[in-house]
Amino acid sequence: ALVGAVAVVGALIRFWMLDQASLDHLDEGAYAISSLAVANGEVPSGLYPFQYFLSPPMFFSASGLLMRLLGTTSGLVPLTLSATFGVATIVLIYAIARHWFDRAAAIGAAILLALSNFHILYSRSGLTDVMFTFFLLAAIWLFGLAESRNSPRFSILAGVAAGFAWNTKYHGWLVLVIAAAALLPLLLSGERPLAGGRKKFVSAATRLCVAAGIAVLMYIPWLTYVSAQEGGYARLVGEHASFLRPLEFFRSAIAQAQFQGYFDGWLSRAALSVAMAAVLFLGGYWRHHRFKTGLWIIVSAVVGLGFGGPAAVTVLALIGCRKMLKQNSPEGWLLLAYFLTFSILTPLYHPYSRLLLPWACGSFLLAGAGLKAMLDRCFADARGFDNWRREIGVATLLVVAGAAAFWLRGQPASGSFRAHEGLREAAVKIAETLPRSAQVAVLGEPGLVFYLKRLGYAARFEMPGRLDKHFEPGDQFHLVAGIYSRRANAWSRWMERHPGAAREVGTVSADVNDIRLLDDFRPRQAREYRRGPRDDYRLQVYLVRMPEP
Repeated sequence: ALVGAVAVVGALIRFWMLDQASLDHLDEGAYAISSLAVANGEVPSGLYPFQYFLSPPMFFSASGLLMRLLGTTSGLVPLTLSATFGVATIVLIYAIARHWFDRAAAIGAAILLALSNFHILYSRSGLTDVMFTFFLLAAIWLFGLAESRNSPRFSILAGVAAGFAWNTKYHGWLVLVIAAAALLPLLLSGERPLAGGRKKFVSAATRLCVAAGIAVLMYIPWLTYVSAQEGGYARLVGEHASFLRPLEFFRSAIAQAQFQGYFDGWLSRAALSVAMAAVLFLGGYWRHHRFKTGLWIIVSAVVGLGFGGPAAVTVLALIGCRKMLKQNSPEGWLLLAYFLTFSILTPLYHPYSRLLLPWACGSFLLAGAGLKAMLDRCFADARGFDNWRREIGVATLLVVAGAAAFWLRGQPASGSFRAHEGLREAAVKIAETLPRSAQVAVLGEPGLVFYLKRLGYAARFEMPGRLDKHFEPGDQFHLVAGIYSRRANAWSRWMERHPGAAREVGTVSADVNDIRLLDDFRPRQAREYRRGPRDDYRLQVYLVRMPEP
């Protein structure tokens, strides 16, 4: 009943005013175009031209099939899909923590996730990351069940979950690496063969190979499709490798921490005290230590509001890591391998904020265990006056430090539920200026292509270098250029080469979501953008006549 209530609250938050959200991010628009192709039966010709660079087919295929099933091509479908998986992740986190720890730790972890502004914002986006994280966590749980029960059946299910994760994002194969890393303590345990150490390892490795084989078989169809594209799979690998930044590890880690600070809102800040209260009452601590229970709820409220949700969760996660090391179980090694893998690999890549979502969800799991372990130690026995005096002193210090931090940090910048016009409303305004039969080329804004298509226009995603291939000399069409075209200067160079071929006929402003804002700007610049009106995201509409050769 309690986890049901937490899931309902999480669902209300994630679905609240979802119809006012817009698919603003470049990847959101790309997945929406591909979803539209699936819904209309135009695969593969109708897919976003560079879809295979972005992700495998799981998310846009599921979104397109839902569109077809529901008889709609609304952009609300991919948003609803993400929100649904976001709510499902809350229940999954509870189930994993309930099985690996206990009920109190599980409800604490579920509350921390349910009230995370970071997870909420991505659950309200049309991106692959929430679905991917769900499958990733499901695979980790199933690998743990396979080990704890020596079960081939759970190995098969783990392979299926790993296959789903791999078909959602390209680094889904990491779940197999994590499962393999979790076997190392068994191999290095020092048990003699007669004691069963080698036999256990061989059995576990066999189950892992079965799961890996299933995941590979599930991925082969997409692998075949990508290999048939220009440049093959090697081009895709090279494209993703170009985003690796090993020499900027610490800089990327700092950037990810700054993103967490930007996304940290009132719900994230209040989550620690809510989780603390739930664990205190569910664990029965309050029955014999009511004053101390009230004290720690107050302290957690001030610390959470002052230092922020992500900071508090990270500290609790580190306490949880210590508990997992002491536990020395297959599940503990899996969770530690998961947390360590994403702690190391995430800062090696270009710092997109969404890449930290798997790490964040792992930290919620560990934080639930850490919170319970901390309270167990705090309430272990009846303490004398001297210890109480010390505890009250520590609590007072934390309250003062938290209050000072709150005063210095001020109000959060992120607005998870911010209603904004976005590209959806921008498309409506642009359509008001276009003839009904107009052909529209859009540079760098696939979300705008999706919304214009839904309005009945022959819109297509283009790049300046491909205009000569897709339009004949003398053809007349409208072209829309945004921030990426201006930053790359490709469109301005095209106009310089063809003077008089393009004439600006209108400008429309767009108010984009925070996910896109932090892809395009550093957190400090994003805060400045939110504080005052700027025209960075203006969309310029041109009437173009292709020049004669």
